[in-house]
Amino acid sequence: MPTPALAEVLVTEGVDVQDVLTTLRGSAFIRIGDFDERAAVELAMRLRAAINSGDSRQGMQITKSAMKFDRQIVAIALVNGARVLYSDDDGVERFAASCGLATKRVAGLPVPASQRELFEDAAGSDPAADSGNDVQ
Repeated sequence: MPTPALAEVLVTEGVDVQDVLTTLRGSAFIRIGDFDERAAVELAMRLRAAINSGDSRQGMQITKSAMKFDRQIVAIALVNGARVLYSDDDGVERFAASCGLATKRVAGLPVPASQRELFEDAAGSDPAADSGNDVQ
């Protein structure tokens, strides 16, 4: 998980910061990736290429700071060897795709069997019934 994305999670109202950090640090599948020297070089090379192409924002109507934030997330994922980046952000998704990094939307992830009952109760029915295990 790139640290800029972690910051977005931790700023959410009601989130227990220590609980999230403990969970992430204890996962065998998730690493927290810093915006370090390697990520800075990766980002700089990609930004330079985008500027030289004449469309640094890749046609998106986003602020310069949002663009850099999105690209920091992608650069961190790339230098840490991520094969898939999970994000619901259009800017992150577009930039990741232009770098050859696959993205998946969080909303499209299957609901774990252990949590399915919670979603069924909230929706009044099985949200995954129409499309296999995918929540729409």
